[in-house]
Amino acid sequence: SIVSNFGVAYDSLNETSTAINYYEQALVIARESKNRLSEAGAVINIGVAYLASGLHHKAIDYFKEGLKVAQEINDLSMESASLSNLGNAYVELGEKIKGVELLEQALVIAGKLEDKPAQAVILGRLGVAFNRSGEESKAIDFWSKALLVSREISDQDLESQALLDLGSVYNSLGNKDKAKDFWTEVLIIFQANKNPKAAQVKMWIESLEDQYSGEAQNIVLEDFIHGAISSALEKKADAPQYF
Repeated sequence: SIVSNFGVAYDSLNETSTAINYYEQALVIARESKNRLSEAGAVINIGVAYLASGLHHKAIDYFKEGLKVAQEINDLSMESASLSNLGNAYVELGEKIKGVELLEQALVIAGKLEDKPAQAVILGRLGVAFNRSGEESKAIDFWSKALLVSREISDQDLESQALLDLGSVYNSLGNKDKAKDFWTEVLIIFQANKNPKAAQVKMWIESLEDQYSGEAQNIVLEDFIHGAISSALEKKADAPQYF
């Protein structure tokens, strides 16, 4: 709906409170018109906005509500989106086991639907979950799969996210050559698309030869990588954004 599109627009400007206001209006309209698909979409979008604001428990409540509606109307795409967001929220809270279980359920459904963009996003989130728990080899496996899928569908936002993540994990493992290779690929994409974050990626590449504190750098990378293009990933589709 037009109201939901306003919400996405304000979300892209990081004006979360305004975005939530529009999503809530869209939710009211959906319920009044008994459009349950739009209702689920609006609920999920509100959850995404709350998660971006750091209100994890509130976001989880909305994702659970979105999941309930999706299952009631038997909409598998919406169910996968709900599970993916719910799993992501639990990972952000540090509840890896619960988060991974939900993300794996979402991935199975996305696979059945042959929804490649959803698969790439979910694979990336699984990579984050394992990387944060110190299971770098599993993280690399999931991010490598996300990279393959993103290239299959020629999606440079998803491809860049996977490349950033792979470069980061190899850097943390001390494999500077692999980190440089992945970040150089990101730099080429960012420069071609005139992405302002290209300058930061170029700095990382140049710093790989320096005796820069690995721990301090990893903190910076984590913050940058999951803020660099995550908003673009959440808005891959028309409103409602779902992911």
